[in-house]
Parts: sequence; structure tokens; C-alpha cells
Amino acid sequence: MSNAIKPLVGLYIHDRPGPLGRARAIVPRLDSRVTLFRSGTPDPLLDEVGSITVPPPPTRAVPLVDGSGDAVLGPRLAARLARWVEDEDPALLVVDGPLDVALLGRLIGVPVVPVRRPFAGVGAAAGAVHELATAWLAPFPAALEPADTPPEIRRRTVHAGFVSRFEGRRLGQRAARRRIGVPEDGRHVTVISGSDGLDLDAGAIESAAATAAAWTFSVLGPCSNVGNSSSRVRFDGWCEDVFPHLVAADVVIAGASCSAIADVAAAGRPLALVPGPEAEGRALAGALEELGAAVVLDGWPAPIAWPALLADLLDLPTRPLRSLADGRASRRAARWIDAWAASPPADPTEARAMLRSAGGRHEAPDRPAVTLSEPLVAAQEG
Repeated sequence: MSNAIKPLVGLYIHDRPGPLGRARAIVPRLDSRVTLFRSGTPDPLLDEVGSITVPPPPTRAVPLVDGSGDAVLGPRLAARLARWVEDEDPALLVVDGPLDVALLGRLIGVPVVPVRRPFAGVGAAAGAVHELATAWLAPFPAALEPADTPPEIRRRTVHAGFVSRFEGRRLGQRAARRRIGVPEDGRHVTVISGSDGLDLDAGAIESAAATAAAWTFSVLGPCSNVGNSSSRVRFDGWCEDVFPHLVAADVVIAGASCSAIADVAAAGRPLALVPGPEAEGRALAGALEELGAAVVLDGWPAPIAWPALLADLLDLPTRPLRSLADGRASRRAARWIDAWAASPPADPTEARAMLRSAGGRHEAPDRPAVTLSEPLVAAQEG
């Protein structure tokens, strides 16, 4: 099929690590033409995709509350999205971010597929989009679907599994350690800080390293009061490619971010989560612990607790976490989007009627199966 007749899909991504990482994983696997809506600087990994810069909202913008509280709408964004729809006649708009944009897209006539986060709060925008969304795309396995998810939302949700930009990537631990410059022998722990992770002080890392003498530590992302790195504690800051740091680790410690968990699952390392005060992160961490896929810490451990904690984490089986990331989630999501865009239903009620069971390995037991249309079944089975 030539580019001229391929359907057009819009993808709106919030300017945060999670949506950007999912776009990096899914967009290269799409056969459809793509227009990417995003704020922030251009991304070299998405250079070949047509993009529209999202204008900032006006100072007095009042968003619909969708659980994140972000002000993302304003007349300039609304006008730009409406012009794009009028000029390009897109088949579908996928929204990985606040649902205000999904609501706007649907009201100006575009079928919308919002991206769901597990255990995300439900606010005014989400309530409105519940009835208007054609389907929902979940970048997490159905085993993590909350039990209280409304049946109608569950019925229209396509669980892709954990989507990570590192799916299918292979790297040995020794090679990873050589690449990032840590000793090839000995024990190493990688700590993921940042906007979706932990808020740490360098002194807390140094105190942990002082009591866990057999281990070296590295910290990815921001950390306050950082001095010089040492042979046992490295402060690497923001890293464009965190995969070698994850593979180099014997244990990874992170906040309860869906994207960080997906990346650790792709690397196949034991995971300890330190969720913040937000209910969403705490619920996600608890669900993973129930599945045996992670250990949940109530807070940053006291220095004396580190030797025993790290020894216990070494004994944590990685299979439960690996089983939630089969390495095909981004391809599964891309094929579903392509199939839907190539043969869209006339309206959301038809979309619901055209669905049928096609869950695959990511279905949660004893719960209603994900349902897809006939052409979408073949797309997900690949």
C-alpha cells in the first residue's frame, strides 16, 4: 500500500517520559501515516514522523479535571487540532495524556482511543470520555486491571502488555557494565529517580552504600546535593539510553511509574518499588507485589536495612515480572491501531458491537476478555 492511501493516525503525547517512551516504541512499528502532537523539543528518534507542536495553554486556562490536573487546553490548541482534522481527515486520534484532548477530538468528529494508566484517578474528563471513546489502549497487562474497572470500560480496553522502548533488545550484563563503566564483577544496584520516580538526596544513596559494602550504586535522573561520583556511588543524571544501566544492575529500585516498571521488566531485573503518596502509584505497586513481580518499600530504607534488603532482592524471582512483558506489546498495539484505522466503525456504538474475544496471553484470569473486531483479531495474534 502506498503512503498516499494509508490511513492517517494522530498521536497526542504528554511531554513526560512515559508517553514519550511509549511513542518511541509504538510509532516506528505503525504502518499508518502518523501525525505526532507534542510539546517540548523535537525527538531524534521520531524525526521521520510528521509533527505538530502543541501550543502552551493560556495562563488562565481551566482544565477539566482528569486525575492529573494539567492545564492542556486553550483556544490555540483547539483551533490547531480542528484545522488538522478538517485538512487531513484522520482515521483516529490516540491520546496518551490528559483526557481533555480526547474529549475535544471526539467533539470535533474524530474517533478517539485514550491510553489508560492502571489505577489512574477518574475525574470529569474521564467520565465524559467513558461514553465517547471508541476503545481504550492499555500499555499494561490485563493482570493489572483494577477489579473495580467499570465493565463497559474493560470491554472496550485492549491490553497490549507492558510497552517499553527496549522490547526485544539484548545485551549481556558484563557488556552492559563495560559500556557504562562499572566493575564487571561484584554486585550493583541501579536507582531510577526523576519526574516519574524517586525524589532523592545524595546523602541517602551514600549512606546506603556505606552499609552495603559489597555493592556499588548508580543513580539515574535528578538527585539533590550531589557532589562528585566515587568508585562505589555514581550520579549519572539524565541518560538518553538507560537500558545498559538496567541490564548492568543486579537489582533496580524505582518509583511506581508504569513506564519505569515496563523498562525494568524488559531488562528482566529484580525490582523494588518506592511509591510516593499518590494513590495510583501505591495501588500499582501493591498489585505487582501481589503477583510476586516486585517488592514494595514503604519509603527509602534506613542505612542499616540495606544489606539484608539487597540480599533478599537477589533472591526475588524475575519470572513473574518478565511474564508481564513478552516483548511484543508495542507491536501488538501498533497492529491494533493500524487495523482499526484501516477499517474504522461509523461511530462508537458500532465499535462496541464489532468487538469479540481475543485476549491472548495478557488476559487476566476470571475476568471478561478483551474484545476486538474480526480484522483486529488477526492483528493482535501476530
